[in-house]
Amino acid sequence: MTQKYYYTNVVAKETQALFLPAGILAAPDAASSVILGRFADGWGRHNVQHDLLVSATYLAALNRFYFLGKYGLIKTIGGKGLQWTLANVRGRFEEALITESRATAPLECIRTIDDQLYACGWNGQIYVSSGGTWQQIETKKIADKANFITVVGINARDIYAAGMGGIILHYDGTKWSRVDSPTNAHFYCSTVLNSAQVLLAGANGGVYLGNAAGFKFVGSNEVTENFWSAAEFKGTIYLTASKNSIWTLSATGPAPMSLNVEGDVTTYRLFATQERLFSAGAYDLLEFDGSTWSRIDCSENR
Repeated sequence: MTQKYYYTNVVAKETQALFLPAGILAAPDAASSVILGRFADGWGRHNVQHDLLVSATYLAALNRFYFLGKYGLIKTIGGKGLQWTLANVRGRFEEALITESRATAPLECIRTIDDQLYACGWNGQIYVSSGGTWQQIETKKIADKANFITVVGINARDIYAAGMGGIILHYDGTKWSRVDSPTNAHFYCSTVLNSAQVLLAGANGGVYLGNAAGFKFVGSNEVTENFWSAAEFKGTIYLTASKNSIWTLSATGPAPMSLNVEGDVTTYRLFATQERLFSAGAYDLLEFDGSTWSRIDCSENR
């Protein structure tokens, strides 16, 4: 059987559950997709109509996964006390809709920050969900028609939305304001580094470290790759980059890793748990334990 799906993201709860939102290869521009899931008792598939899922997150307080569609569909599964087996998850997917996004799509990113959900996208879209209701955050006065690609937060009083043209907004728990940006190149990804700093990365080798007081370039002027995703795992920052590569960030800047995986590899999105770092490319799923990369075979996608 030929490859049927291309992966758009990856999210996991340690070794208990792993999910891959994915598009359909035969119709890559269609507004439909699937969610592929791996559990101790096997792989499963959930078909998604009317939207292409592009981002995913896990909310530990509710033991629940959330999947974001580019046109505002929210798929979710989980619950307190749920044991993650294929038998237990069958028929349990629920859905909601960010109705405002239909007129201003696409959406790009969903993130868990202090037990709340945040989503962002093009045309100034930032949303927050508390108690299951999605509320749009007004950004027109400070960033009219800005295109947000990523949102990240140290806590509920220290949140950043960033995106095209180097735009950065910050929320201090009371209001959103614009942060002076060190670049006009695009930001594509972000991750929390510690209790005081976040990392923003993106086009043309751009890697920046900082907070609302300002961001500093920590990349290398010799690097021109685009960075698509970032994650901290066991004290090291990892990035996926153009040319299907994975990089690490050190005090001397970013450097590509040798994956030592047989065959060609595609890379795009990263997700870290305490035990594993996962990489989902269009056609490949990898896991890393801190010393060795290995392939994961998805039986639903052969």
